[in-house]
Amino acid sequence: MNVRLRDLTQIGALIEDATDAGATNVSGITFGVAETTELEQASLDNAIANAREKAEWIANEMDVSIGTIVNVAEGGFYTPPVTYYGEKGGLGGGGAVPISQGQFSMTANVQVVYELIP
Repeated sequence: MNVRLRDLTQIGALIEDATDAGATNVSGITFGVAETTELEQASLDNAIANAREKAEWIANEMDVSIGTIVNVAEGGFYTPPVTYYGEKGGLGGGGAVPISQGQFSMTANVQVVYELIP
């Protein structure tokens, strides 16, 4: 069974309620972001700026300059789910249900081809 919870302050209570109701195995708890549009845009902005920075560094090492952009290819986004394994990696049980604060990351991939100017 899958459950979607939007108020993360209730996650501990939800797990306790499930086990109190007879659940003997609660696993695969993952956390994600429902609305990712703004995060995707920020990731793309960062990826494009990073591509330009790297291109400028490489051009400088080659004693040339970068010109206009010839081609851009967007490679998509990667947003790995954040999995919670519990205090002992999913082993054991009993006691209160602690939920540790984690981190969420999103990665955008772009390939940018610049014109080189001698």
